[in-house]
Amino acid sequence: MSSRFGFRFEDLVAELFKILGYGVEREASVPGNDIRTADIIARKDTEIVKAIEVKWTHRSDVYLRVLRQWAPDVARLKTEDVQALLVASGNIDQSRRDWAENEFGIKIWDRADILEAAHGTPLQMLLERLFEEAEHWPFALSEGNGVIAAANSVEATQDEGGADDLPKQVRGELLIERLDDIQKGDDGAKDYENLCEEIVDYLFGDALADPRKQARLDDKLSILDIVYRVKSHSPFWSALTRDFRARVIVFECKNYDGPIGPMQVFTTERYMSVVALRPICFVLSRTTAHKHAKIAAQGAMRETGKLLIFLDDEIIKKMLRLRDAQILGGEDPVAWSNNEPTEVLDQEIYDFLATMPR
Repeated sequence: MSSRFGFRFEDLVAELFKILGYGVEREASVPGNDIRTADIIARKDTEIVKAIEVKWTHRSDVYLRVLRQWAPDVARLKTEDVQALLVASGNIDQSRRDWAENEFGIKIWDRADILEAAHGTPLQMLLERLFEEAEHWPFALSEGNGVIAAANSVEATQDEGGADDLPKQVRGELLIERLDDIQKGDDGAKDYENLCEEIVDYLFGDALADPRKQARLDDKLSILDIVYRVKSHSPFWSALTRDFRARVIVFECKNYDGPIGPMQVFTTERYMSVVALRPICFVLSRTTAHKHAKIAAQGAMRETGKLLIFLDDEIIKKMLRLRDAQILGGEDPVAWSNNEPTEVLDQEIYDFLATMPR
């Protein structure tokens, strides 16, 4: 976390868990998952290991939009032997808390839980003072033996971690670098899936909501990588879902070393359902799909009305750079419309349908 508030809060949370009798490691790898690093790893002999992600917001309450971003990040830390715990500086409404815990399989401590756990300890006063100082941000905050002038209002909103007034940040090129660094194949599959979720959120987060990773369908066997619902205000996505009678959009993440073949199309197509209003799937892959895979996808469209569109690394990079240009254009409507990433999707869909044989 970039803010001094965030660092102080994380330090206090670590100290609190020590007082509660836990052995604490900071910025440590999650046991059994060396790729993932948690803010705090807390161990106690009689309890399951806790992988703790500490999230700071200047607000006294956590917005639902913020919780929707935090929860899936924290869920990536959990394993069979490790509990993922979100520790938030703000209060979380009980209904929102129940939704996040049930949906993502995590545990949550909010401000009320922290203050209750710290009650009667020296940390109680320090936490209360920190929260009180945050209420007066961005005018000034005290830290240690001095007073630190607040940064500008942009930094203040950035520390919210996704609050409603958070300005969009240009990060397409960074996502492209991370994409290039991920190893193709099974070893990099989980990293690729996680990155794909970040990419989709950056490209289409204004229109797609409520991501559900590996959503289990009714037969308890079929698994989809990421499923989204469409917000009603988006012209492109609203038209797409209307044309294909869809209530959700599916993104499959395929980190294959080689091209996707027809068998992968047949497998993915089985998971889709016209009856369940789930007939649209964007298949993200590292390389261009095999021509026979495209033929198989067109066959699925012709015979069952299911739309599978392949998006390889180069297509994804093109959309990310358009999104960067769009954001850099600010409020200019021409720059915004000329750099719309959904235009790339629209072209891919058009090419797919226009070349489909009878």
